[in-house]
Amino acid sequence: MPIAEYDDILDIVHELLPPDSKLLDNFYQSRKLLEGLGMPYVKIDVCYNNCMLFYKDNENKEKCDFCKANRYEDGGKKIPRKVLRYLPIKDRLQRKFLPVDHEFRQQANAFRKNTRVSEEPPSILTGDEMQRHLDRFVGDSDTYGKLHNWTHALCFRQLPYFQKLLLPHNIDVMHNEKNMAEAIWNTCFDIGDKTKDNVKARLDLAQICNRPSLHLVQRNNGKWDRPRGPFCIGKDDKPTILKWIQDLKFPDAYAANIRFLPDNVWRSLAEVSYFYRQLCAKELSKDVVRSLEQNVAVLLCKLEKIFPPGFFNVMQHLIIHLPYEARLGGPVLARWSYPYERCIQKLKKKIRNKARVEAAMVEAFLVEEYQKLASIHNVLCQMSYGFRTQVTSYGCYDINGYRFRSEKYEKGRPELTTINTGVCVTSYDESDNALEYYGVIEDIIKIKWEGSIKLELVLFYCRWFDPTPNGLRRTEDLGLVEIKHAARLKSFDPFVMASQVTQVYYLSYPCKKKELLPWWVVYQVAPHGCVPRNTDNTESMSSEETIHEVYQEEGLDGTFVIDLGDALDTIISSGFDEITDPKDLETIEKAAVQDEGYDEEDIEEEYESTEEEEEPMDEEAEETYDPNDF
Repeated sequence: MPIAEYDDILDIVHELLPPDSKLLDNFYQSRKLLEGLGMPYVKIDVCYNNCMLFYKDNENKEKCDFCKANRYEDGGKKIPRKVLRYLPIKDRLQRKFLPVDHEFRQQANAFRKNTRVSEEPPSILTGDEMQRHLDRFVGDSDTYGKLHNWTHALCFRQLPYFQKLLLPHNIDVMHNEKNMAEAIWNTCFDIGDKTKDNVKARLDLAQICNRPSLHLVQRNNGKWDRPRGPFCIGKDDKPTILKWIQDLKFPDAYAANIRFLPDNVWRSLAEVSYFYRQLCAKELSKDVVRSLEQNVAVLLCKLEKIFPPGFFNVMQHLIIHLPYEARLGGPVLARWSYPYERCIQKLKKKIRNKARVEAAMVEAFLVEEYQKLASIHNVLCQMSYGFRTQVTSYGCYDINGYRFRSEKYEKGRPELTTINTGVCVTSYDESDNALEYYGVIEDIIKIKWEGSIKLELVLFYCRWFDPTPNGLRRTEDLGLVEIKHAARLKSFDPFVMASQVTQVYYLSYPCKKKELLPWWVVYQVAPHGCVPRNTDNTESMSSEETIHEVYQEEGLDGTFVIDLGDALDTIISSGFDEITDPKDLETIEKAAVQDEGYDEEDIEEEYESTEEEEEPMDEEAEETYDPNDF
């Protein structure tokens, strides 16, 4: 709102008030009053090139010590070229691998062929050790790529306390999880240029790994075939899955459980999912973090047995460090990018003066703080008079970042493409043991109290599923919850307050196995920062428009324990796909020219050797891998 418009509104209000009213006259007086609440911000001049702050000992300097740029704009007035606005915290808050004896280390052909690992894992360097490492190698081009890969040192290492930090670097779990999920999806569905199981990856696999069943095969007519990996969804299954996804209805703004892969592969991918769910929970116990640290290396090794070497880049290997960082830095909620990116997006919407972007953001932020302090209502007195005897039934209700709809409402609108009827409420027994009840909303009822203050209570009338072992089963090591949709809980109060529930949705299995048909998989829904506005105003209501909290699951029960996946050593290809892309064929021809000295008899011998039982290898023929060399 422009200042002039604000002043005009105050003038109109003054005409309606008595002459001795203490209402402020204008925007300037209002601003001065708010400043008295004790939540100021400090403006600090900054070098235009971000070299230094004109602060404390440098407060009176007019040029940057480093780039010599002027502090002020050209002209008579001292107008700083760039300003930092600092919100003081005080005023607001007064508030890596496997164990040495692990069996995977001695499997010479399960990972890199003819290789066993005998050395201990690399140790985590202290700040002083890392600094000595950097001083030795940074700028040393002769040893680059041999002894190190350092190109430069971070500017933060100039800080006097940086070497003392236990967690000097922080991996962004948000981008790590996103990139990992995209790599798995694109590879399992063999999506064009996005899959990591391409021709180049198979050529690398032939050089690095002992998996002849996945080597490229040339037919008698000269055409090349690529054996289909056990991790790839079959061509006949893809339409089934896509049709299943098309028929699914998710909650608003959400868009899954695919069981067409071999069980050993599916289970490994489910363990990846459970790893991230455990890691990203709001609460992390020491036992959970310890189990994550102990098993994350095994999890990555299982993925190495499944996917080709080309699947793994830096982002996949960074997973090994995430549990260690969680042990030092705590839950990821204050360390990943979600809250910062959402906050920046929110602040950008508040910009009114584009000539002073930072100032406009800070001013709008302060106004919000003032409003929160001023919003105090006395509702107990009004509640004592009782509520109205008539209630209102609604079809939709928005609360806590969720959009709920009643089953009655959705059945009357077959054109809806989403489903928002699933709910979960948690109760506790005398021993403080949690019991979750899952249900479906049948109706939404709102109760109102008499009085001047808008005081109301919304209740959900629900049909509840049986929470006993007869109707609910859990796979604890995967974090999987399933309910039998025909089992009902009759002796239970159907009403629950809307503010007490979280949203879930139920997924049937795409495959038609009899043992799976009666069961639905339960998925918890994460609330959104902003629920899309309803368009049907006659049968919907909204208690909140924006939620500022970033959603994470509560602390999950149990610890992260995975099996060794012995069946992964016997997986083979599930068919062949002809290679027709000209670029892929060109890549194969180039590789054939480079390897023309490699005799075909060697290939046949290599293939035949895999059909025989693996014999002990001479230690001289083995390659010993030392992780400290990298």
